[in-house]
Amino acid sequence: MKKFFYSVILVLLLLPAIVLILPLAEHAARYYYRDITTTGDAGSYFSKNWLLQEFGRDLVKLNSWRTREGEFEVNKPDGVFRIVVIGDSLTFGQGIAEDDRFTDLIEERLNKNESMFEVLNLGRMGAQPIDEIRMLKKLTAETTIDFVLLQWFVNDFEGYDYSHRPDPKNVLPWREYHDRYRRHSVIYFVLNTMWHRFQAAAGKVETYADYMVRRFGDSDSQSTKLALNDVREFIRHAKSANVPVAIVLFPFLMPELADDYSFDFMHEYVLQVCEQETIQCLDLRDVYRPYAEDVARLHVNQFDAHPSAFANKLAAEAIMDAFAAQWIEQADAAETVLND
Repeated sequence: MKKFFYSVILVLLLLPAIVLILPLAEHAARYYYRDITTTGDAGSYFSKNWLLQEFGRDLVKLNSWRTREGEFEVNKPDGVFRIVVIGDSLTFGQGIAEDDRFTDLIEERLNKNESMFEVLNLGRMGAQPIDEIRMLKKLTAETTIDFVLLQWFVNDFEGYDYSHRPDPKNVLPWREYHDRYRRHSVIYFVLNTMWHRFQAAAGKVETYADYMVRRFGDSDSQSTKLALNDVREFIRHAKSANVPVAIVLFPFLMPELADDYSFDFMHEYVLQVCEQETIQCLDLRDVYRPYAEDVARLHVNQFDAHPSAFANKLAAEAIMDAFAAQWIEQADAAETVLND
């Protein structure tokens, strides 16, 4: 009886301490990770705060196209060569400032001498190929554009079908509570992230790379054909609208990129489509490969593998090397026709 009594007393003494310690620990964690902007998706405490800080509660800084770009005229101004970049969160610039995005860097470099280029960033967080095709169709129907550049990433192959993805266990098995604490607690987010990584390292759950190989490794599979058909549809619609089109392929920024990159086959699939459709495509694997051993430099932060400001700078330089000469030539030709 005494043992039970002492146990109750101990619990009653510990409960207030726990109630006091947990909030203090949470505040300490928030301070420690104060430089984290975003995580791999928009559902965490960090990403929620970044979105609120950057765009306001209603994302009021987005334009009428719901993209992170200023409003632009439907009919482009005379003498301006308009380049449109369509993509997902990599184009949107998740976790970085607008001025650090590869699109903004390209526009700045193109306009060093005179303002004749307009580079519109129409990237959307979470956009999938079907969204990008719809965006292109809306653009070609309602606006005037001179060139469209599609940003591609390996998860484009999945579209909105995530049902086959690896499903590691969460610290809290109840989805409602998991989502709530992930949105509001740094401690919970970090613990859950570490738990997921441990499961993958221990072989308890399939890695994302292995899953993608399993699902898309066969070029003749229905899943692969559907994914590549989306790429072809985007290209063919641009061509039907008489808009020159190209694709820039962003690799998964991982250490294995240096010598054993799991997604090489997916890049080759898309490059083959580019060859078949006779369009120019830029693959950034070789651009990022020299930095793979120090891959953290390419990441927004330790919890977000989206391209950092430095990675965007490298992409901008490669894109300029690949396309700037033809853009300038096309802009000069259009200006000559306008003046005549």
